[in-house]
Amino acid sequence: MLCALGATLATLRALNLPVSILLGVVMLALIRPVQRRATQLVARRVFARLGAHMDAARFDDADALIEDLRGVYAYSAAATELLRVQEGTLLVLRGRFHEAARLFESIDRRRIKKELLPWMLNNLAWALARAGDGAQAVATARESMAASDDAGDRGVRASEDLRACQLGTLGTALVVAGEPAEAIAPLEQALARGGSNRLQTSRAFFLGEALRALAREDEARAAWRRAAEECPEHELARAAQQRLDAPAPPYRS
Repeated sequence: MLCALGATLATLRALNLPVSILLGVVMLALIRPVQRRATQLVARRVFARLGAHMDAARFDDADALIEDLRGVYAYSAAATELLRVQEGTLLVLRGRFHEAARLFESIDRRRIKKELLPWMLNNLAWALARAGDGAQAVATARESMAASDDAGDRGVRASEDLRACQLGTLGTALVVAGEPAEAIAPLEQALARGGSNRLQTSRAFFLGEALRALAREDEARAAWRRAAEECPEHELARAAQQRLDAPAPPYRS
C-alpha cells in the first residue's frame, strides 16, 4: 500500500496539482479499495497527457514525462513495460524505425495487458515495415490482428481505430515485402474506415506505391495526390509530391 501511495503522490506532484489534491489523495489512501481506484484514475490522466504530447508532436515533453513516470512506477514491472511501449511509439513518430523495432521486440509481452498487446504488435509491425523488413512486418501485422480477435473472444472487442490501423499496417508491410497485389485491398479498407490525416496520408502513399508496381499509373497518381493533400507536413506527403512531380515511367506492354 505504501509503495502504491508513494507512486500516486509522486505522479500528482509531476502533474503540478494543488496541495489540496495531494492531501485528498493521502486521506483516500487510508482506505485500500478507494486508494487503488484513485491511483488508477491518476494513471489514466497521466497517460492521457502523454498521448496528447505525442499527438501534438511535443516529443521533448513526452520524453520528460516518460522519464518522470519511469521513476514513479519503478516498483511495477508491468508499468515499466508499458512505458517502454510508449517510448517505442515515440521513436516511431520520430522516424527512428530500426530503434523502435528493437525496443518493441525486447518488451516482455507477458506483462502487457491483453487489450493493449494488439496495439503494441501493430506498432512493431509498422516499425519493421518502415525499417524495410517486409516479411517480418507482414507476419507481425497478422499476429496483431489475431491477437485482437483473440481478445474479442474474451469480451474485449477491437476498436474501429485499431482495425483500420492494422489493415493499413498490413497493406504497407505487403508493399514492402514485394506483394503489391495483396496490399491493395487492406490499404483501401483502411482508407475507407478513416482516421487521422497522418494515418490517411501513410495509407494513401503506400496504396500509390502498390498501384504503380502493378502499372496502374493513373490510380497511383490519384492515391499520391490524396497523400500529398491529407497532411502536407508529413514526410510521406512530401514523398508523394515528389512522385507526382517526377516524370511518369514509360508504359510497358
